[in-house]
Amino acid sequence: MGKKSRSSTSSPSTPNPEERKGFSLMNDDLLQNILSRLPATSFASAAAVSKAWNAACSRILSRPKLSSAVSLNPSPLVALQEVFDKVMSEPIRPHFAIASVGPGFYLKNVLQFMVDKLGSRTPIILSSVSGIIGRDALTHEFREVKWNYGHIGDEVSSNNGIVLTVGFVPGLKVDAIPLLGHNKAPQGSMIDDFVMDIKSYTSSVSGYTSPLAIIMIGDADVDQKPIIEKLGIGDIEFHFALSNGVSAIGPRLKAVSVKVKASENVTWLTARREGQQEILDGQSMLDDIDNEMENHMEYVELYIGVTRRRNCSVGSDKPRLMTTLTLHGVEGGDEEYLYVDGVGIRTGDCFQFYHSDPKTALPSCRNVSSALRSLKLDWDSKCCLSKRAVVNAIDKKEAFGGFIFSCLGRGESFFGHLNVDSTPFLENFPGVPVAGIFCGGEIGRGYTGLTAHGGKEGSAHCPLHVYSTVYLVMSYASPAEH
Repeated sequence: MGKKSRSSTSSPSTPNPEERKGFSLMNDDLLQNILSRLPATSFASAAAVSKAWNAACSRILSRPKLSSAVSLNPSPLVALQEVFDKVMSEPIRPHFAIASVGPGFYLKNVLQFMVDKLGSRTPIILSSVSGIIGRDALTHEFREVKWNYGHIGDEVSSNNGIVLTVGFVPGLKVDAIPLLGHNKAPQGSMIDDFVMDIKSYTSSVSGYTSPLAIIMIGDADVDQKPIIEKLGIGDIEFHFALSNGVSAIGPRLKAVSVKVKASENVTWLTARREGQQEILDGQSMLDDIDNEMENHMEYVELYIGVTRRRNCSVGSDKPRLMTTLTLHGVEGGDEEYLYVDGVGIRTGDCFQFYHSDPKTALPSCRNVSSALRSLKLDWDSKCCLSKRAVVNAIDKKEAFGGFIFSCLGRGESFFGHLNVDSTPFLENFPGVPVAGIFCGGEIGRGYTGLTAHGGKEGSAHCPLHVYSTVYLVMSYASPAEH
């Protein structure tokens, strides 16, 4: 009786041979189909069941993946849980996480939540921003939302909102490298150390000193210009699309007298028109611009774009001459000086005034959409060629995710329409995960068409933009079919 009882009863942890045999004969496609429907946590557990399951999980996550979600729930804790549940609702192994929140969140609490969920070894970037861009975790509606700071339009009454992005990028190494300091203008040695930290990390994981890409998020009270200049040294290629939102106005000027109040991060200056000797004070310059704008200057944000030619180096590296266009916000002017934010302007530097302009930004968005469409067509054409080739087949490229970084001055209140900044990406890559933020000072390395001459030859690098939107498309080359 005892033996019979043991032969007819099995414990849950040790299925009988017949059950094991049937389970092991499950079709690979069926197993993969089941595993691909699991949320990330269950998927991770399934990968540890057996070698066969682990192999099936590896096939499911054989290409890069980005997952993002937005929540505007008035409860920060609920909003955080909503976006986390959404981004982890499908198989993914997070290699990094980027969370951007409204001022209603406590950053320390958000960071602790993320560390508890993803572990202390996952690089996590957390920032407080002026607005968020992405798909709602519950409704799947695409949203561009800015916080309510006394404006109207696309701003929401609550300051609670979060966009969370997690990424799986096999074959790449991702890390978060901080530049910490208490000064508004970090010292040169600190910046050099920061850049060397980036190069050292990149070299340690790849053997090269230049990373494939850098996403930099900084404090609004810290002048980013000297940091970005140092990051411009080297062979980094950061391909991006840029929607410009400012227009040049007035003649080109040359700085004559320059005074710097470093403690306030402000520069005072006088100037003269190119080819003329008359020295202009701040009020004279502003009056000229107001006249050109037919007394509408009060309705725009005003900047000066300074063309700077400087020798730049990092540490003991040999200096290189770089030409950059640096944009400074105009604070005001009087019968002595023009006052602009930021430092680094020198006597003899040439500059021109710029103003925020939706009439420039809207066609610029259309140009970005055309550029992204051309990018897709180029990928498709190369794929078609590779299918006809006998050797040296070119892998098919496809987008798997993207980021949008838009000026906090843009949005519905700037354009008069919803979701203008996100449209170029959504039109060309429907269904591809994308997340973004509204911020102050959009970073994107490349040449600018803002200079009077335009074109790449003789043009200036403009890595820190204003009233712009920067688009980053992340692509993956899948193996070509033969």
